[in-house]
Parts: sequence; structure tokens; C-alpha cells
Amino acid sequence: MYIKKIIIQNFRNYRYQELELKQGVNILYGDNAQGKTNLIEAIYLCALGKSFRTKKEKELIQLEKKDSKIEIFYQKSDREGKIQVQIGDTKSYAINGIKIKKLSELLRKSIYCVISSR
Repeated sequence: MYIKKIIIQNFRNYRYQELELKQGVNILYGDNAQGKTNLIEAIYLCALGKSFRTKKEKELIQLEKKDSKIEIFYQKSDREGKIQVQIGDTKSYAINGIKIKKLSELLRKSIYCVISSR
């Protein structure tokens, strides 16, 4: 299983960013404060349901915006899937368009995707 594409909207310093990844090694590089860690944080948020940088979810939303959205598209053997996180007044998760009620459902699907994304 590997991550094929990430779409980020109003997340930290990203107004909108779409990033396609290839199977194998992907390297993020750039100057300081350009958003490399924010991309990693978005993946982490989709995998574990929380940020590794803050406990205040409002800090994840771009300044002066009301909500943020992250979508991760993944490939698992012969099928594809999508994990979506919406952050606003509340935080919601969906897997393949179906909202999940328990964070454990997200963990089962996504942790394998992030760990084996090579």
C-alpha cells in the first residue's frame, strides 16, 4: 500500500496544494518555513487522527479561514482508497466517502498505508 496523492486545503500555510507521489522513495526538500513539515503533519493527521505539533485543532486551519480539508488517495494491491479529514468547528473523518464514527477505524486503514508507503 502506498500514498498516491495528497490534496490539502486551508491547512497551515497551504491555501491549496495537490501533490502526487510515486511508489518508492519521495524526497521533500526546500527552504525553511516552506511547508515540508506541514505536509508530513497532514499525513500524520490522516493516519493517527491528531497532530504531532499541536493539541489545538484551530491552529491547523489557515489564518482567516473557517475550515481545512485533507485528502489522501492510496493504492492497495489492486484497489484504490481515499481518507478525508475535515477540520472546522468539529473534526470529521471519512474513508472512501463514508464517515467513520470511531478513530480505530481510521487507524486500521491508514496506518498501514503510511508505514508501507515505499
